[in-house]
Amino acid sequence: SKEGNYGSPLQIVGDEERITIGNLGNDKIWIYQNNPSYKNPDEVTDEHCYQIYPYFDDPIGYVYFKVVNDMEMKVYYSEVGLCPSSFPELGSKAYYR
Repeated sequence: SKEGNYGSPLQIVGDEERITIGNLGNDKIWIYQNNPSYKNPDEVTDEHCYQIYPYFDDPIGYVYFKVVNDMEMKVYYSEVGLCPSSFPELGSKAYYR
């Protein structure tokens, strides 16, 4: 998916062991199966928040996905904090297929 009409692509690759999210922040983000927020991207049909745990320490930040339709999704990325109870629209970015 691409951010807006001309933005950089967002890479999301997942399998049974881990999810790799690229082009958000400075580094790739990995969500491993033992992460409590793990969910295969194929199973995300409405919205889901992935909590980021670096090196199995305390959580740092999150990536929240909201599927708008087959061609659009919104993403909110935060380098700090815990997953909020609902999708933070303000400051989110739209990505299109």
